[in-house]
Amino acid sequence: MKHQTDFQKQCFFGNSSEFSVATAEEQNIVNNSKRLIQNAIILWSYMFITKKLQQAQSQKEKDEILCALKNSSIVAWTHINLYGEYNF
Repeated sequence: MKHQTDFQKQCFFGNSSEFSVATAEEQNIVNNSKRLIQNAIILWSYMFITKKLQQAQSQKEKDEILCALKNSSIVAWTHINLYGEYNF
């Protein structure tokens, strides 16, 4: 579970991972925003892996991707720039 805890901390790195809001409603907004970011990262990872599997040239290549996935976690964030600029 350490990997999951590290992921949660990385998605809530500002202000030493402490709330700077006072009300329960504001805390819920912060928590739900963090959860949305985490889910977006996980979804992107699933979509990326799906694309890689579809582009695999052979069954051996697909098996290698699936084996790597089985021996790791979909909760990965090293490919995400958490400190980047976001324009919506």
